[in-house]
Amino acid sequence: MSDGGKGSNRGGKNIEGNKSTETINGYAVSYYQKMVKCNKEICKKCSTPGGGHGPYWYKRYRTGDGKVRTKYIGKVAPEQVNNDNETE
Repeated sequence: MSDGGKGSNRGGKNIEGNKSTETINGYAVSYYQKMVKCNKEICKKCSTPGGGHGPYWYKRYRTGDGKVRTKYIGKVAPEQVNNDNETE
């Protein structure tokens, strides 16, 4: 799985998923949050169990040829997540 290029070798923990009605190329799009570890020995955030930096939002989707792509969104939830949660 790729994090959009940067930090693709860094481990992380998915902490929240979201069902979205958005589609790209006929495939469903999902948004989720992930804690990311920086792998620095002196980092206090990463050294605690279940710790890490974030949570950061990501968008997972498929391209036209069916390949799965992941795009970093940021710390703030995208509008699609807020809109979908209001309708439930």
